[in-house]
Amino acid sequence: MVSFIKYAKLALLGLFSLTYLSSCGEKKKDTSVLKVGVCADYKPFEYFEEGQIVGFDIDLFDEIAKRLGKTAIYEDMSFDAILGGLTAKRIDVSISSISITKERQKNYDFTAPYLKGQYSLLIKKGTDITTFDNFKDGILGLQAGSTYEARYEQELKNKYPDLKSQVMSKIPDLLQSLRVDRISAILLGRSEASCIMQGSEGISKVDIDFDTPGEEDPGIALPKGSLLHEDINQALLAMEQDGTIDKLKTKWKIEA
Repeated sequence: MVSFIKYAKLALLGLFSLTYLSSCGEKKKDTSVLKVGVCADYKPFEYFEEGQIVGFDIDLFDEIAKRLGKTAIYEDMSFDAILGGLTAKRIDVSISSISITKERQKNYDFTAPYLKGQYSLLIKKGTDITTFDNFKDGILGLQAGSTYEARYEQELKNKYPDLKSQVMSKIPDLLQSLRVDRISAILLGRSEASCIMQGSEGISKVDIDFDTPGEEDPGIALPKGSLLHEDINQALLAMEQDGTIDKLKTKWKIEA
């Protein structure tokens, strides 16, 4: 009996030690570092330059992190994997020109929008496309998981039954398809279209205004119930009021 009691006490002591060490490990988790998911092929918002991820969104979130007393570490991933990364807690937050839609808001928290979303078509120079009516039987390039893809699925393919789509994960792949005439045009954001056009010979753009404005304005995405939500919103508001966002828009030539 004495041996059993002694054994039980030792077992309880071991369990207590493991619990204590586990809780200590949780307390030591570094909350000063934020893992931020981006799709770094979206110039001028987030893209690689000399091995570093730079852009408007990066400068914006770096300033937010600074005001919160935190450090941002960016992880590049395909656009259609970003929200899943939040669900799996692989990342803490994402800023990647993610439009705030009602469907996305069912599963994720979003900050207030920090820009006004606008659309353009990228086309090859010399192409007589000025509206969707000009290539209603062509092939439209779309980024997977984007609101551009959603716009096609929910509206354009019904309005233009002969308009086909080519969906790809990365913008450079869509550009290559455009250059070799596999697609007729690419639907994407206006600032990015301007940036690509300036850096790509033989590429032009057409600004598009839809008759049915939707949910194009981008926000910062977080997991549902994130404790960071309100703090980031407050930082964004302060940056809007003190002119920081306008300065960044000027720096990166953002048309929104």
